[in-house]
Amino acid sequence: MHLTLVPPLPTPVVAQKSPVPIGRSTRAPDLDWVRRALGWCDLLSRENSLSGPDQMVVAFAIEWAPYGGADAESVFVKFGVQRNRFLHMLQAAMQPRSTEPHRYHRIKSDLCRDIIAAWQPSLRPRKSRA
Repeated sequence: MHLTLVPPLPTPVVAQKSPVPIGRSTRAPDLDWVRRALGWCDLLSRENSLSGPDQMVVAFAIEWAPYGGADAESVFVKFGVQRNRFLHMLQAAMQPRSTEPHRYHRIKSDLCRDIIAAWQPSLRPRKSRA
């Protein structure tokens, strides 16, 4: 028997009971988002909506999203490109394909938008110069 793991539906946003710590943005994805996003990435890959190399790009971007994205050195070591070129690779990987079901177009679009927003420089922690 073959079971297909389907990522859970997004959970409703609940108002925070305590204020957000100073210096933290509410836009940064949390661990639950990372788990759901990786589940969507796996589903898209299993359904041939993402190629193997595209899945590597998307998974890397998801894993680094809570930290404002990977630094330029990490991206270069893993993919051999600059950070902004990597983001173009991500967007290309998430483009809808004419051969995939239309329901995946929305998943890809939403996931790509969330990742790009999380990778914006304003969310990246600044390195202290001591």
